Amino acid sequence: MNAEDGWEEIDIEIDLDEINEILEEKINSKKRAWKEKEAHYADMINAYRKEKKEKKENKKAKKKAKGKKLSQNERYIVYGAAAAFAAYAAYHLLHKK
Repeated sequence: MNAEDGWEEIDIEIDLDEINEILEEKINSKKRAWKEKEAHYADMINAYRKEKKEKKENKKAKKKAKGKKLSQNERYIVYGAAAAFAAYAAYHLLHKK
């Protein structure tokens, strides 16, 4: 700078090591925060997958517990046999001697 124009020269000492330390601390803190967020989201995804898997397993277990559904023809046979048994029982109950 030129002292003749009314400007004063100022010596500024810049400590680059100190600036690097500050920047490294900030970068490391951001990295830590990012890793924590990643871990949190990974935990959420794993919990979601586990819950979804459990629901699927519960659904399979319920379906298995219900057993096989009867086809239409099998239902007619069962209903017919039940009706025949009911008629037989009613006949014997009503026609006692």
